[in-house]
Amino acid sequence: MDYKKISTIEAIALIVVIMVNQVLISVAKDIIIDTASGAWLHTIFISILAIFLFLAMNKLFSKFLNLSIIDISNFLAGKVLKSIVCIALIGFFILSATIIIGNMCRYIHVIYLSNISILYLILTFLIAAIVVAKHDITVIVKNNLMGLYLLFIPILILFGVSFFGTNFSSLFPIFGYSFKDTFLTHDTNIYAFSGLIYLFLINPLLNDTTKYKKIGLISIIISSLYLLLTVVSLLLQFPFSYATEDLFSIYLLSRILSFGNFLERVDALYFFLWILSSFAYLSIIFFFLTDTFKQMTMSSSRTGSMYAFGAIILGFVISIKDITDLRFLQRNVFSYYTIALFILLFSILLISYLKSKKKPFNSN
Repeated sequence: MDYKKISTIEAIALIVVIMVNQVLISVAKDIIIDTASGAWLHTIFISILAIFLFLAMNKLFSKFLNLSIIDISNFLAGKVLKSIVCIALIGFFILSATIIIGNMCRYIHVIYLSNISILYLILTFLIAAIVVAKHDITVIVKNNLMGLYLLFIPILILFGVSFFGTNFSSLFPIFGYSFKDTFLTHDTNIYAFSGLIYLFLINPLLNDTTKYKKIGLISIIISSLYLLLTVVSLLLQFPFSYATEDLFSIYLLSRILSFGNFLERVDALYFFLWILSSFAYLSIIFFFLTDTFKQMTMSSSRTGSMYAFGAIILGFVISIKDITDLRFLQRNVFSYYTIALFILLFSILLISYLKSKKKPFNSN
């Protein structure tokens, strides 16, 4: 399938925005709940694990330049496996969109716009994401890159302030509850790096596929640093029980910023930037969602399916009663679904790699 190509920096920004939005909603809080003061060490551990998983992916993809996992599954076992992979990916994208819309709309509703029906907020998110996603990938990633630039400096300021004059005793004991909890029991938190799933799909979009390794490594390292700084900042600034409340974890950090009478309600500015980041993330989800469906059905356009999937996601979001249901969906459904999907896609890639040694892949 022919695509308009994206540059290396645009591809990095695309993956980083995906992973950053996982941190924004509640991943950092989940890690703190699971491992207490050992959260920062646990974050380093799962980050290293994510890097090793990607390096293995990169090695296997060396036999399939310019191809996505959808193309590779077709090479391995034909249209049946290709359809299975597409359906699994579609489920992943729908879950991702449901969680980000559900979280952001409920936080906005609780913190700022409690007098407005949450349905209007959900529709606003969906419509805005669909409008952007109707364009080709180059337009989406340019908007995405601009949003990331806007977010970068304010985030650095936020982390810098949170580290100033703090007591580092809350980072100890370094193993938190126990060594087992830090390194063995909660490895499912690797779902924080759900951007790995998109790295199975991004090759056909790249201007230069030889930069695939560079894109993946830089994306994971940036995302790891962001997650680590978030976890450490929360541990330093708040008592453990407060840092794990059902609130927007990064929003809690933004409340500590103060510039006197010169600039008030700094948290509102940060929240606005995170809303822009969420819109960028949603447009990426909708692009890959509709493109995957297009490849599965061999249809000529993404537009028709975009509205259909928008309606499906709307139905899922409004069926969620409260933040507790969202937490269950993310921790007990999305996390395991992401891990299972990664295992499926990695297994297909590995078997295809072994098969290609005996029977080289012919893209024609």
